[in-house]
Amino acid sequence: MALDFQHLINGLSLSGFIVGYPYDRRKNSPNATQVKVFIDDLTK
Repeated sequence: MALDFQHLINGLSLSGFIVGYPYDRRKNSPNATQVKVFIDDLTK
């Protein structure tokens, strides 16, 4: 999936995009780890 986004960024001449998830300090988000792994994959 990260490779697909890299191709989109290059193909559309984007300088970047924003990925987010609902964040609440009092609660752990089950998606937080997945978002972090996704961002880490994009930076490779």
